[in-house]
Amino acid sequence: MAAVEEEGARAAMEIVFYDVETTVPEVKGQGYEILEFGAVVVSARGLEELDSFTTLVRPSSLALVSPRSVSCNGIVQDSLVGAPSFLEIADRVHALLHGRVWAGHNILRFDNLRIKEAFASIGRAGPEAAGHIDTFPLLRKSFGQRAGNLKMATLASYFGLGKQEHRSLADVRMNIEVLKLCATVLFLESNFPDIFPMESIVSPNQNSPFLVPERRQSARLSSLRGDAFNFNLLAVSLEEAIKHDDANGSKLESREETTMISATTTRTIEQATEQERVSEDLRNDKFLRSDEIFLDFLDATHNPDKWITLQHASQQLCIRETNARVKFSVSDRFAYSSDGKPTFSIVIVPTPKLLAIAKECEVLVKNVSTSMGIAAVWQPVLVANGTGDEALRIKIGTSGDGESASYTTKLFKKKQEDGSLERLDLPSVDPKTFQESVPAGCCVDVELRCDGYAFQGGKVGLRFLAEQLFILC
Repeated sequence: MAAVEEEGARAAMEIVFYDVETTVPEVKGQGYEILEFGAVVVSARGLEELDSFTTLVRPSSLALVSPRSVSCNGIVQDSLVGAPSFLEIADRVHALLHGRVWAGHNILRFDNLRIKEAFASIGRAGPEAAGHIDTFPLLRKSFGQRAGNLKMATLASYFGLGKQEHRSLADVRMNIEVLKLCATVLFLESNFPDIFPMESIVSPNQNSPFLVPERRQSARLSSLRGDAFNFNLLAVSLEEAIKHDDANGSKLESREETTMISATTTRTIEQATEQERVSEDLRNDKFLRSDEIFLDFLDATHNPDKWITLQHASQQLCIRETNARVKFSVSDRFAYSSDGKPTFSIVIVPTPKLLAIAKECEVLVKNVSTSMGIAAVWQPVLVANGTGDEALRIKIGTSGDGESASYTTKLFKKKQEDGSLERLDLPSVDPKTFQESVPAGCCVDVELRCDGYAFQGGKVGLRFLAEQLFILC
């Protein structure tokens, strides 16, 4: 018993950086399957490598390794034929992860979920973490936009580490080196501001193509001096890592007395991991608030069905917008297509962040359609008004036509004083009835599924589909 406790205490003093490479879902409802697992165990003090492990993993069907999947990580079907299944490596993965602090780039939104799913698929309880260090939100708060964005490939180029391989063990070791180098830059800037001012952009790769002037200015404006985060990782001590409160499986907590570095550190792990805790709270909810979405992690891919999948950190982009004012309700003029099917939409006044997300998604969809050689007419989702402001068109889901038409968007009345909900079942799908329930000027909460479309010789654009609409009353 004492030996087990001693082993558990030792593991809690260690950090395991890990990464998974996976299949890429081709159709709605298809999940991810792990194709490769890689991990490096390091000491909490000094990040000294103690152990490492990597292996390819054979999926349940080699047919899941699609061309899109290969383009992401280079793992082809032939290389997986003799690889072990996840069941065969589960013991080793569990031993590496269980009881240690888990670290990686965007693990809270992606890798952690894939590990949980993989263990569930073999009917086994997954490993438990002593804490989490997600370097993406951590560097977003501390390192900012010095490199241009926070994709691992960009950070690696910025520091002259070479090209990201998108293979598990190589990416893990790159992650560790990037973290050390970011820490060094911040340590020098915060302790020697006269020698290493923020404007100097301390980097061995000053000619990074990602360093455009606007990004440099953004970095200067987010200077870490004053109430700075003293990220002294050169004297790092992470033995007291973020504690994982598993009482309801929904949040991460840190001990109040835990600090990330030394007694002089001005920011604790609890403060530094605010974004991680928010993400963990919402990990079973696919809808993100606008302020939880990082433009750097938006991406778009073209599907065979001519829809363009918009993703945030490898997940379908779904947004929750609250207290949005309806500028225009359903239009009588544009309520039906030429074949008589309902084409309902409303226009809302977006927050600045939602507007920025929509514009970034426009760029991504245009780039994908151009790369695919699709010649089509752009259909704007942003609507300009006389004041120069822009509003956002939201599609209301319907199915069928005529008397058989019905809403696929779920409609609710929501009382603002207590948040209680009442399902709104409109008697028919017609503009007048909808306008009476959702008039211009009212405020709504809306949960949006975001994707794009591209039809050769036809139309290309964004679609912000309301899956649920809550009319505030």
